[in-house]
This record gives sequence, structure tokens and C-alpha cells, in this order.
Amino acid sequence: MIFEQIERRQLRLAASSATSAAADRRVLSAAQVVTVRAFLADLRTGWGGQPAPLRNEFLRLILDRVLVNAQRDAIEATVVWRSGAEQQLWIERPLHQRGGKRGRTDADNTWLQDQYASSTVQALEARFPERGYQAIRRQAEILGLKRPQRRLSKPQGAIWSEAENTVLRAYATGEMSYTELCAQLPGRS
Repeated sequence: MIFEQIERRQLRLAASSATSAAADRRVLSAAQVVTVRAFLADLRTGWGGQPAPLRNEFLRLILDRVLVNAQRDAIEATVVWRSGAEQQLWIERPLHQRGGKRGRTDADNTWLQDQYASSTVQALEARFPERGYQAIRRQAEILGLKRPQRRLSKPQGAIWSEAENTVLRAYATGEMSYTELCAQLPGRS
């Protein structure tokens, strides 16, 4: 009896897996087949013009997975197609920095060590025209360099008198209007 139950359950499992496998398969309509054929015929020139969701869906249909091994000077990619075929790609990375920037040289670092503290921002940017000021500051931090603190400018206006402070307090507590405040403090913005 137990073996019969096991056999019946195995048959039900096999039937349900066959049904779910058939349900998972996509069936295209005639119009969709025409669209796919037109897409494939113009793949080389029309790929960039296709919307990203369509391109992603197409790649999901034909690719199983892509394995990437990134190294300092190259990227090794293994493309596994749904058909089971595998392709190896070797992509060399340029030796120069990203964005076309050249690497920092010892001469650049020496100049920065000698001139960073005393140079103006304009002089630093003129010496390194391909880099922004933030990148120059970051390199200086890496080298342990500091610039002297720039002093804050002193207030330009006259110091507030006790009488003026009293008027401000009265305005803050609501004892006078803004118009009255401006009238009692001429010459103050």
C-alpha cells in the first residue's frame, strides 16, 4: 500500500512538472514573430535605437549568464548562451587613468610638496589643468600636505551699541513693527 501511494505521488509530481514546464515556455504570436525577425535583421545598426527594456528582454532570452573576472589591466568575460555554447572574451583596459587623465608622476608630487602651502588656487589649477581643485586637494591629503588656515575677514560695519540692541530686543518681543524698527535704526540693513 505504501509503495502504491509513493508511485501515485511520483506520477502526480511528474505530471505537474511537465505541465509547469509547458506553461513556462513562451509561445509567440505571428505578429511577435514578425517583430522579432525585423529586430534581428536590423540588429547591428538598430541596437542603439531600441528601448532598454526591449534590449534587456532580448538578452535574457538568448543569454544564460555572463561570468566576469576583472583584473587591473584586463577583464575576462565568459558568455554562456542558452544553447549551452560558451564564449571567452578578453578585454584589455587602458593603462591611462579613466576620463583620459594621466597618472600622477613623482615630479608632480614633488612640485605639490614644494608649492602646495604657498600657492593660490589659481596657480594650482594652472599647474594641473586636467584636474579640478578637489582632486588636487585630495592628492595633497594623501601626501600629508596642509595649507595654512585662511583668516576670516573682520566685520565691516560698526559694532552694535546697547541702545540699538535694546531696539532689536523690543522688535523681537513684538513691541514694535518692522517699519518702526527701520526708522529707529537708520543706516543698518
